[in-house]
Amino acid sequence: RTKGEGSFRVWDILEEDMKDGLSVRLRNKKTGHTTPELKFAKAGGMHTPFFLTHQRLKWLENNCKLRNGDIVICTYPKCGTTWAEQIV
Repeated sequence: RTKGEGSFRVWDILEEDMKDGLSVRLRNKKTGHTTPELKFAKAGGMHTPFFLTHQRLKWLENNCKLRNGDIVICTYPKCGTTWAEQIV
């Protein structure tokens, strides 16, 4: 992506903390809008939403077996899960 609200060309990183994962705040260069603190955990070698910890990822791997044709929909809470389900 090179344009639009999701592009990092539009956002400045204000704060970054990497103690137990990643915590960051962003500011929109055009509007000056500042995001609340965005928190990410480190699980499975990648940054994930803060609620998906290494322990929860391991539990999913051990207890939820996917089959061919299964579709996994994962969104942040209150960010359009039902909408994403309807699209799929």
